[in-house]
Amino acid sequence: MGVTLHRITDKTAARLMEGLRVGKTPRVFSITPARLEAYLQANPEYAAEARPLLVANAKAALDRKGSVHRLTTHCRSGLHPMTGNNVDIDGTHGRRRCRACRLLSAAKASPMDADIAARVKAAIERGANLTQITKGRRIAGSGRFDTSTYITSFKIIKRHRIEHPEFDRFIIENTRDPLARSQLMRFRIVPANAAFFSLREAHPEIPPFEMRAGDYEWILSLIDRRLPRDMRMDLAQDVIESLLRRAISREQVRRRIMDFVSQHNRTVGNPLREEGLDAATTSDGRQTWVDVISFNQWEAGS
Repeated sequence: MGVTLHRITDKTAARLMEGLRVGKTPRVFSITPARLEAYLQANPEYAAEARPLLVANAKAALDRKGSVHRLTTHCRSGLHPMTGNNVDIDGTHGRRRCRACRLLSAAKASPMDADIAARVKAAIERGANLTQITKGRRIAGSGRFDTSTYITSFKIIKRHRIEHPEFDRFIIENTRDPLARSQLMRFRIVPANAAFFSLREAHPEIPPFEMRAGDYEWILSLIDRRLPRDMRMDLAQDVIESLLRRAISREQVRRRIMDFVSQHNRTVGNPLREEGLDAATTSDGRQTWVDVISFNQWEAGS
């Protein structure tokens, strides 16, 4: 059985035309596309004027979408201007965010309950990382997250790490991804812990290292054999130096090997070194590696 369309009366059509002439769309008059199309086909003279207006008004309405947020001069609280460095673009949906408000929000994070802290520790021990705990597991190719692994927000974890250094130390010690562990140490949310995990800082509580027969070969066996031979030998020497400095203990060598690899890749033979992409490429300091990378990307895209 077909659907019966209610006809548009000439009076309603006249009101619609008045609206179209001032930039309105049929939606304002609660007129469905099917009803309007039936009226236009039945009234060619009316359609001749209405159709161009419908197209122009629809385009203008589309351009106006989001203009309320796009043209906003201050944040929702009305305290901070939405200009310059105070504007962050949210990578999830592309909307503008007030950086000052985000910093204030992070500073006002709620304290973490004991049961939540226990769940976070258990998740870390199972191999989860902070992204999975605070956002969820990334779904490959979709840009979305499976929130089944979510436990709590990042700002709550950050506050708990600052207020409880032993919790921060637990996260760094038990994070399985060496790159993630390296980042946790370099961000230095708790400076004392960053120093604790340094490969060069001596720790009085670590007993003096005594070299045993076969130690050098044992250390080499822990280093990925796919790495260049010279690099493996350098890494083994770095490990022995840290042991002699009492920066790490014999028991920590196996799980800290990848930290030595990360340190080697950042420093030895790496022009970026500790300065990162802001390092100068020449002695006069006029060009940085950011400039080089940006230029190469520009050339590749041209």
